[in-house]
Order: sequence, then structure tokens, then C-alpha cells
Amino acid sequence: MSDEHYEEPGPGKECSGCFKVHTDPFSWKHLPRPTNYDELPDEPKERARKLFNLVDPINSPEWEECIKVRDPGEWRSTEYMCEESEATDTYYRNLHPLAWKCISRALPDDHALACRIADSIDVLTCWTSDEGDPVVDNANVYTRIFSLYAPAWVDLHVIFDMRIGATFVECAYSFGYRAIDSPSTDKKLDSKTMHDHGPEAHQQHGWRPICWYELDPERRDISQCQITRGDILTVHEILFGLNTDLSKRVSLKLTAELLFVALGVPFSIAEKEGEKDGVPMFGGDGMLNISGAGPGKKPGVSAAHMRKILRIPPLEGDDPADLSQRQVGQSEKERNPQYECGSDCDSDCEYCADEEHNRPVTKRRRLA
Repeated sequence: MSDEHYEEPGPGKECSGCFKVHTDPFSWKHLPRPTNYDELPDEPKERARKLFNLVDPINSPEWEECIKVRDPGEWRSTEYMCEESEATDTYYRNLHPLAWKCISRALPDDHALACRIADSIDVLTCWTSDEGDPVVDNANVYTRIFSLYAPAWVDLHVIFDMRIGATFVECAYSFGYRAIDSPSTDKKLDSKTMHDHGPEAHQQHGWRPICWYELDPERRDISQCQITRGDILTVHEILFGLNTDLSKRVSLKLTAELLFVALGVPFSIAEKEGEKDGVPMFGGDGMLNISGAGPGKKPGVSAAHMRKILRIPPLEGDDPADLSQRQVGQSEKERNPQYECGSDCDSDCEYCADEEHNRPVTKRRRLA
């Protein structure tokens, strides 16, 4: 459909994917989302409360502007979520159930709040590619978590690149966030981040780095967990307030987990042995296989680092290193000293001749 004929989706309009007027366009949300605007209050704060199921919203002159930002975006998502449309996006459709699974598990005794948090997550833009597998090989995804009490939000971004072949492995990823305390702040900033790799990523236009990872040619994990306790407190205040009844109902641990869950990555921070911890191997229910590329000893997404900055006692096996600094794991030769030749040997030794033990060559994958 050409741009000149495209009409923004909205109440009573046909879906551009199935050419029908949806009777329940927000079927994936957990709480009713009004579509008859004639029945909504005129006052912007109360209108926003009804539209988005807010919790004790503050008085602010920017609620009307916030509605102008959030409402059209949610309607655009209805077209990507349409089951009858050819434009149905797998990332969109998988993200919401995953977010609900993680959030509801973290708030088993506060169902209403879990619903509100899950419904506050929206996908802004999503570009992915795959080879027909359940997980994607490349992803450049922007999502947003709207505040439950203020005209504010947190933008999230992940750029992920991975290739696994018969003779090579490539992997790199970077996560970042941006806290927007008002719609007027958002207008002053560039909407996107630079797609740099490693420590250069998420350093401009209000973006802050969360973590990054590369698998180098020696199959070493190279990573850095840059997120700080101050970052998590900032996100928590934007989404839930500070020293409010709402903020006390949501733990800092859940706020930290949301930074990944809202991007489609199942992530848990265990407080005791035996609980779910970190990212499941090979992506779990998520769309990004960020845990299966390298040895995994120095992951970019680290539950151990989160425990440290959240002041949760470490678990047995937690990496004692300062993960906020650049980490370099062991090479394949260092991890397998019993094989004198190493994985790149061209000799006819018994180890290298055994195809079962041959290791793939790793290429550096840089985000661009």
C-alpha cells in the first residue's frame, strides 16, 4: 500500500492487513482497552487513566501530549497483531505472551498490577531475519514501556547479529535504554541510536548502555555489563515513581528484569539456589539466542552482575570479577589444554582427524 493511500489505524477503521473492522482490536491486552472515545472523559489525565489503565496518575499538563504519542502507537500495533493479516509479525506476537509470563511470575499476588505492567509494553519498530528457525539471526528492535502513573516512558533497544554454520560461528549483541521523563523531552532527542557495537553503542541522544557482547575469533566471550544501580533506580522512578505506594509494589529486581523481558528476552534474577536465573540456554521462549553462542562464562546479560548492583547476596558460581569492566573469557585452546594442537591445527593428529571433535571456526561479528 502506497504512503499516500495509507490511513493511520484507529477506532472504527478497517485493518490494512485483513480489511476488516476489528471487534476486539486489543485482544492481546490483559485489561479492557476502550475503543469508543465518545464515552471517555474530556479531561486529559482522566482520559489517559481510562485509556491506559493507569495507577493514581499525577497531575501534569502533558497528559494530552502523552495520549497523542501512545494512542496512535497502540493502534498501529493492532495491525501487526492481526492474526488474519499477512503482515502479522512473529516478534510482536511472541513478545507479549513472554512479557506476561515473566511479569505474572514476579507478581503472583498482584494480578491487576501485573496486567497493567504487561499492557504498558509496546513495540515501536522491529526488523528481524531468520533462516526458518524459531529464533532470529538478526534483530534491530525498539520497544517502549509506558509509565503507569506519569506522562513518561522508557525506550529500549537491542541490536543482535548471529550466524552458525558448519565451519563458523558469529555473534554480537548490544542492549540499551533511554528514560524519557516527559513528551517534551522526547521531542528534543533523536529517535534512534547509533548502531555501533561494543562499548560505543548507546552513548548518544539520551541513550544509556545496558550491556554488550562479542564472540571473538578465538571463541572467547568478550563482554561488559555497563548498567548501574543508578540506571535501575532511574527506570524504576520513571515507570512506577519513587517512594510511592505503586513503587513499593514493584521490586527493583522486576524493574531490572523488565529491561530485557520488554525486548523479548526471558531473563530472571534468582535470589536463591534452584530459582530460574539468567537467560535460558538457546533462548528459551524468547526470540534471541543470546545464551548459546560462546562458552557462556562471560555473558553480556548477567544475572550475577544484576545481583551485585541490586545488593542481592551472590549465589554459588557467580563470577566474582567486576563485570562492569570489559571482560575477556578464555580461548578454546585455554579451555582445552589437553589438546596440544588446539582447534586450528592442520596436522593429521588423532584429535583433529576425528570429525566428531572438530570445532567450528569463529568469526568476529560486528554490529553495523
